[in-house]
Amino acid sequence: MATQVWEYTPSVDITSRIWAPTGLGRRKDIASLAYVVIDELESGFVGLTINAWPTIDERGRLRFDLAHSLSVGATERDLHAFLAKHRTPRKIADRPLRVGDAFACRIRPPIRDGELVDPDRWMVPPITDISAEARDAAKLAYFSAAAPIADRRTHREVVELASESAPQRSMRTPAAPDPFTGSEG
Repeated sequence: MATQVWEYTPSVDITSRIWAPTGLGRRKDIASLAYVVIDELESGFVGLTINAWPTIDERGRLRFDLAHSLSVGATERDLHAFLAKHRTPRKIADRPLRVGDAFACRIRPPIRDGELVDPDRWMVPPITDISAEARDAAKLAYFSAAAPIADRRTHREVVELASESAPQRSMRTPAAPDPFTGSEG
Protein backbone atom coordinates (compact mmCIF):
# COMPACT_ATOMS: atom_id res chain seq x y z
CA MET A 1 0.00 0.00 0.00
CA ALA A 2 1.37 3.42 -0.97
CA THR A 3 2.10 5.95 1.76
CA GLN A 4 -0.12 9.00 1.54
CA VAL A 5 1.74 12.33 1.43
CA TRP A 6 0.24 15.78 2.10
CA GLU A 7 0.47 17.82 -1.07
CA TYR A 8 -2.88 19.56 -1.09
CA THR A 9 -3.90 22.20 -3.60
CA PRO A 10 -7.26 23.69 -2.56
CA SER A 11 -10.14 23.52 -4.97
CA VAL A 12 -13.35 25.17 -3.86
CA ASP A 13 -16.61 23.44 -4.80
CA ILE A 14 -18.99 26.20 -5.90
CA THR A 15 -21.88 24.47 -4.10
CA SER A 16 -20.08 24.97 -0.77
CA ARG A 17 -18.77 27.96 1.12
CA ILE A 18 -15.44 28.23 2.90
CA TRP A 19 -15.76 28.24 6.70
CA ALA A 20 -14.47 31.58 7.98
CA PRO A 21 -14.20 31.55 11.78
CA THR A 22 -14.00 35.04 13.24
CA GLY A 23 -10.68 34.13 14.91
CA LEU A 24 -9.02 34.30 11.49
CA GLY A 25 -9.99 37.92 11.02
CA ARG A 26 -10.04 39.13 7.42
CA ARG A 27 -7.46 36.70 6.03
CA LYS A 28 -7.82 36.22 2.30
CA ASP A 29 -5.94 32.90 2.20
CA ILE A 30 -8.34 30.82 4.32
CA ALA A 31 -8.96 28.22 1.59
CA SER A 32 -5.24 27.44 1.47
CA LEU A 33 -4.94 26.78 5.21
CA ALA A 34 -4.98 23.36 6.81
CA TYR A 35 -7.28 22.44 9.67
CA VAL A 36 -5.17 20.63 12.28
CA VAL A 37 -6.82 18.97 15.27
CA ILE A 38 -5.44 17.10 18.28
CA ASP A 39 -7.05 13.65 18.32
CA GLU A 40 -4.97 11.95 21.02
CA LEU A 41 -2.74 12.78 23.97
CA GLU A 42 -1.04 9.71 25.42
CA SER A 43 2.23 9.06 27.27
CA GLY A 44 3.91 12.26 26.11
CA PHE A 45 2.83 11.90 22.47
CA VAL A 46 0.20 13.79 20.49
CA GLY A 47 -1.86 12.39 17.62
CA LEU A 48 -2.91 15.05 15.12
CA THR A 49 -5.12 14.98 12.06
CA ILE A 50 -4.38 17.35 9.20
CA ASN A 51 -7.35 18.15 6.98
CA ALA A 52 -7.92 20.38 4.00
CA TRP A 53 -9.79 23.50 5.10
CA PRO A 54 -13.51 22.74 5.68
CA THR A 55 -16.43 24.12 3.75
CA ILE A 56 -19.97 24.73 5.01
CA ASP A 57 -22.87 22.80 3.54
CA GLU A 58 -26.36 24.14 2.83
CA ARG A 59 -27.35 23.56 6.49
CA GLY A 60 -24.33 25.37 7.96
CA ARG A 61 -22.41 22.23 8.96
CA LEU A 62 -18.66 21.86 8.47
CA ARG A 63 -17.65 19.42 5.75
CA PHE A 64 -14.17 17.95 5.38
CA ASP A 65 -12.59 16.42 2.28
CA LEU A 66 -11.40 13.20 3.89
CA ALA A 67 -9.42 12.29 0.78
CA HIS A 68 -7.02 15.05 1.87
CA SER A 69 -6.61 14.01 5.50
CA LEU A 70 -3.52 12.65 7.23
CA SER A 71 -2.62 11.55 10.75
CA VAL A 72 0.75 12.52 12.18
CA GLY A 73 2.37 12.44 15.58
CA ALA A 74 4.58 14.72 17.64
CA THR A 75 5.96 14.70 21.12
CA GLU A 76 3.81 16.67 23.50
CA ARG A 77 6.85 18.63 24.67
CA ASP A 78 7.85 19.67 21.12
CA LEU A 79 4.33 20.63 20.05
CA HIS A 80 3.67 22.62 23.24
CA ALA A 81 7.01 24.48 22.90
CA PHE A 82 6.32 25.25 19.23
CA LEU A 83 2.82 26.53 19.96
CA ALA A 84 4.08 28.64 22.89
CA LYS A 85 6.19 30.54 20.33
CA HIS A 86 3.75 30.70 17.42
CA ARG A 87 0.14 30.28 18.65
CA THR A 88 -2.28 33.17 18.28
CA PRO A 89 -4.02 34.65 20.10
CA ARG A 90 -0.93 35.20 22.23
CA LYS A 91 -2.85 35.22 25.53
CA ILE A 92 -3.39 31.44 25.19
CA ALA A 93 -0.05 30.63 23.58
CA ASP A 94 1.19 28.64 26.57
CA ARG A 95 -2.12 26.90 27.38
CA PRO A 96 -1.77 23.13 27.90
CA LEU A 97 -2.74 20.93 24.95
CA ARG A 98 -6.15 19.26 24.97
CA VAL A 99 -7.85 16.68 22.79
CA GLY A 100 -10.06 18.62 20.37
CA ASP A 101 -7.80 21.65 20.10
CA ALA A 102 -7.97 22.90 16.52
CA PHE A 103 -5.56 25.11 14.61
CA ALA A 104 -5.46 26.93 11.29
CA CYS A 105 -2.07 27.12 9.61
CA ARG A 106 -0.18 26.64 6.41
CA ILE A 107 1.54 23.30 5.90
CA ARG A 108 5.05 22.72 4.61
CA PRO A 109 4.94 19.46 2.58
CA PRO A 110 5.77 16.70 2.24
CA ILE A 111 4.29 15.03 5.30
CA ARG A 112 3.77 11.29 5.33
CA ASP A 113 0.68 9.72 6.87
CA GLY A 114 1.52 8.18 10.25
CA GLU A 115 4.86 10.00 10.57
CA LEU A 116 6.21 11.24 13.93
CA VAL A 117 7.50 14.68 12.99
CA ASP A 118 8.66 17.88 14.69
CA PRO A 119 6.01 20.61 14.32
CA ASP A 120 8.58 23.19 13.15
CA ARG A 121 9.24 21.02 10.11
CA TRP A 122 5.66 21.10 8.79
CA MET A 123 3.61 23.82 10.57
CA VAL A 124 4.18 27.31 9.14
CA PRO A 125 3.56 30.15 11.63
CA PRO A 126 1.38 31.86 12.56
CA ILE A 127 -0.65 29.03 14.10
CA THR A 128 -4.14 30.35 14.85
CA ASP A 129 -5.97 28.54 17.64
CA ILE A 130 -9.58 28.12 16.50
CA SER A 131 -10.51 25.58 19.17
CA ALA A 132 -13.44 27.52 20.65
CA GLU A 133 -15.10 28.12 17.27
CA ALA A 134 -14.39 24.56 16.12
CA ARG A 135 -16.03 23.19 19.27
CA ASP A 136 -19.04 25.49 18.72
CA ALA A 137 -19.32 24.32 15.10
CA ALA A 138 -19.22 20.69 16.27
CA LYS A 139 -21.98 21.37 18.82
CA LEU A 140 -24.05 23.09 16.15
CA ALA A 141 -23.69 20.07 13.84
CA TYR A 142 -24.57 17.66 16.64
CA PHE A 143 -27.62 19.57 17.80
CA SER A 144 -28.85 20.23 14.26
CA ALA A 145 -28.76 16.47 13.68
CA ALA A 146 -30.51 15.70 16.96
CA ALA A 147 -33.11 18.47 17.16
CA PRO A 148 -36.06 19.43 14.95
CA ILE A 149 -36.04 22.67 12.96
CA ALA A 150 -37.22 25.51 15.22
CA ASP A 151 -40.37 27.37 14.25
CA ARG A 152 -39.68 31.13 14.37
CA ARG A 153 -43.12 31.98 15.78
CA THR A 154 -43.29 29.27 18.44
CA HIS A 155 -39.64 29.32 19.53
CA ARG A 156 -38.84 33.01 18.95
CA GLU A 157 -36.51 33.45 21.97
CA VAL A 158 -34.52 30.30 21.18
CA VAL A 159 -34.15 31.22 17.51
CA GLU A 160 -33.00 34.78 18.37
CA LEU A 161 -30.43 33.50 20.86
CA ALA A 162 -29.09 30.84 18.46
CA SER A 163 -28.96 33.30 15.55
CA GLU A 164 -26.51 35.45 17.50
CA SER A 165 -24.21 32.58 18.57
CA ALA A 166 -20.52 32.64 17.55
CA PRO A 167 -20.82 29.69 15.12
CA GLN A 168 -23.76 31.32 13.38
CA ARG A 169 -21.89 34.63 13.00
CA SER A 170 -18.86 32.84 11.57
CA MET A 171 -21.00 31.05 8.99
CA ARG A 172 -23.16 33.99 7.91
CA THR A 173 -22.83 35.26 4.37
CA PRO A 174 -25.34 37.36 2.39
CA ALA A 175 -26.57 34.32 0.40
CA ALA A 176 -26.41 31.81 3.26
CA PRO A 177 -29.66 30.01 3.97
CA ASP A 178 -31.07 30.40 7.47
CA PRO A 179 -30.18 27.12 9.23
CA PHE A 180 -33.47 27.22 11.13
CA THR A 181 -35.78 27.50 8.16
CA GLY A 182 -33.66 26.83 5.08
CA SER A 183 -34.73 30.17 3.54
CA GLU A 184 -32.27 32.81 2.33
CA GLY A 185 -30.97 35.04 5.17
